[in-house]
Amino acid sequence: MKTIQLITISVLFLLLAGNTHAQQGTVTMKLNYAAAVPLGTFKDFVGNTSFRGAGGEVMYHFNNKFSLGGAAGYQDFYQRYDRALYKLNDGSDISAVVTNSLQTTPIMVKAQYNFLENSAVQPYVALGVGGNVVRYRQYLGEFADSKTSFGFAAVPEAGLFVPFRKQSSAGFNIGAAYNIMPYNYGDLKNLNSLGIKAGVSFILH
Repeated sequence: MKTIQLITISVLFLLLAGNTHAQQGTVTMKLNYAAAVPLGTFKDFVGNTSFRGAGGEVMYHFNNKFSLGGAAGYQDFYQRYDRALYKLNDGSDISAVVTNSLQTTPIMVKAQYNFLENSAVQPYVALGVGGNVVRYRQYLGEFADSKTSFGFAAVPEAGLFVPFRKQSSAGFNIGAAYNIMPYNYGDLKNLNSLGIKAGVSFILH
């Protein structure tokens, strides 16, 4: 939690550091494709990188550097393990194929700060904080375990924004994020992952 607080304070400090007004009042929508690499016990559960993800954002631009809005995403993790011998809770053994499936849907408030607002390529930092809808499913032969829950999510992010034209809030973006998602169920202790996203933003207003 101290790490999350430090990240929050650092990013908010950067967000408030600049003040230009060329794009004041602009509202944009961003659509992203996303992939995620699971970490820790989450990697043990789902194994492979998920390439089944997407996200969307609606941001209000106070100026060329600072924007604030809402973001939502979806990531689907799935792994099927070959038949093996597993021990059940009652102490008995079962030979079965195990299928693990988990989906995360974070819904967050997001702030973003763009550096070099007049540049053709603009590095940025961002922070999203909010909740996370988690759908957990595990199939062990004929036995199934499923749970849907709601938890905390924080997503610090860094990347590059390439505007369609000079001083525009619309353009392409590519970024990397650390998805912080506390979770405690079964053998899982968290759902943390490294994310990579790419997308495009359009001006709504």
